[in-house]
Amino acid sequence: MDDDNEVVDHYRVLGVHDYASQSTIRKAYLKLSRQWHPDKNLKNPERAQKRFQHVSRAYEILSNEELRKQFDYDVGIDGREALITKKRRRASTAD
Repeated sequence: MDDDNEVVDHYRVLGVHDYASQSTIRKAYLKLSRQWHPDKNLKNPERAQKRFQHVSRAYEILSNEELRKQFDYDVGIDGREALITKKRRRASTAD
């Protein structure tokens, strides 16, 4: 999530399944937006701001049926699995 050009799995950002209902997506967004709001994270406002932006962007995409369909088509389950594998490799090489 550090690279602005990196494809982000919006489902993982919100912690929901790809078959989640709009209600579930909204609840996850509200919980995470409160958790990561920069005003609530005074010890690390830069990190909170970045996380808050990711959460907001994920909600923007997944709460809009057309954008969600496009995201699912563009990334798909194979794309999300590739993202997870890529992040795991990156984390293991960082150790």
